[in-house]
Amino acid sequence: AKINQEAAVRKADRATQAAADATAKATAAAAAASEARANAEGKAAEATSAREASDEAARQATAAREASDEAARQATAAREASDEAARQATAAREASDEAARQATAAREESDRKAADATAAREASDEAARQATAAREASDEAARQATAAREESDRKAAAASEARAAAEAAAAEATAARAAAEQARQASEEAKAAAAAALEDAKVKIADAEAFMVEVKSKPGRADGAIWWIERELYESKKYIPESRGGIRK
Repeated sequence: AKINQEAAVRKADRATQAAADATAKATAAAAAASEARANAEGKAAEATSAREASDEAARQATAAREASDEAARQATAAREASDEAARQATAAREASDEAARQATAAREESDRKAADATAAREASDEAARQATAAREASDEAARQATAAREESDRKAAAASEARAAAEAAAAEATAARAAAEQARQASEEAKAAAAAALEDAKVKIADAEAFMVEVKSKPGRADGAIWWIERELYESKKYIPESRGGIRK
């Protein structure tokens, strides 16, 4: 019985030791579990912080991408505005070139018209000079015709006086007849000279009138000078007998 008791005591001691060992192991396991839980909680906190940091990084990345997209859109708009400005500048340059071309053409046309006007003025001056020469010739012809008529009148008067003297002086009839014949011949010569002068004046006046018609048909004529010359020609015709193409005074 004593052996059984000792065996039981030893068995109890072993059991107690086993329980103590189990308790120690349980305590160590609990401590290890507590430490592992603490580590797990630390890792979980770190994971949460990391996730939050990742979320913030993702948010910032999204914001950065949106900012990049906005910058790209603005860059595209700026490029399109630049292209439009370049197009408008090109159109403005082309319009300026066209305006310069038209201005050059207008200047050349103005120079041409100025040259034409100068030529017309010179032609008008030449026509006026020729008209002046024609008027002077007409004046001279009229003067000569007037002198011839006056001479004819004077000689006709002398012939009348001679004829009256011949009739009054019968004794000097022969001499008077001779004087009358001479006077008649002189009168005929004077009449012939007057007729020739009148015909010459008529021809010159006709030439002057034809020249005035030609002058009036040309551009750039001086109407005032033409009127004055025509008036002079009209007055000159008064010194020509109507039977010779003259006009009544």
